[in-house]
Amino acid sequence: MVHFFCAEKGHFGGFSLNEQLRLLRELQDVDLELKAIEADKERYPMEIKNLDEKLVSEKEMFKKREERIELLEKERRQKEGDLELEQERMKKAQSKLYDVKTNKEYQALLVEIETLKEINSQREIEILEIMDEIDELKRKYGRMQKELQEMEERIGAEKKQLEESLGKVDGALASKKRKRTMVTKKLSTELIALYQTLKEKRRTAVVPARFGACQGCNMKIPPQMFNEVQKSEAIIVCPSCNRILYWEDKIDYR
Repeated sequence: MVHFFCAEKGHFGGFSLNEQLRLLRELQDVDLELKAIEADKERYPMEIKNLDEKLVSEKEMFKKREERIELLEKERRQKEGDLELEQERMKKAQSKLYDVKTNKEYQALLVEIETLKEINSQREIEILEIMDEIDELKRKYGRMQKELQEMEERIGAEKKQLEESLGKVDGALASKKRKRTMVTKKLSTELIALYQTLKEKRRTAVVPARFGACQGCNMKIPPQMFNEVQKSEAIIVCPSCNRILYWEDKIDYR
């Protein structure tokens, strides 16, 4: 158990102990707020970057869909050109049927014509499949185009809000740091040193004692110590976690 007694009972460094505890609480609140603001200062740029990356990723997907349609259109035109050539060959082969002199030549032409028919039939199936895929991609492309536009607008609004929040961070930081300076000037150097030591080890340095226990570590406090905390005549620290203890009913939250 650690005590900091004052020359005059109930006072510390010219201020009442109750006031010192209140100032410690205020200092801790300011530090927690500063930590949150500093976290925002780091978080906002990262969130803006993530939004930019998300939009870039969506645009790349959109571009790939666009390129796929262009590739299929090119393939369709190529196959349609090949089909026209094969159809022309078949017409020429069919026209030769009337000019052949032997049965062998006739049979050979029939085989050629049948082969060309099969090739053309397969070409037509491939062209239809490509056209179906193009139609489906174009339907998805239209929806994707609308979704991308909506995403751009949404991300733009989110970025604007984040950038506005980021712009306020420095002002908030400066304001909180000024308040911290004002509070620390009213605190004794011994208390500030103790507070800083505890703060480096734990999230909170000043905690209430309730129902005979420290609310920082939830460990029981000896009855005599709990009575001293309630009296607010000395700085008492928890024997388990070393946090500074206060009794909430004895704090004046002006």
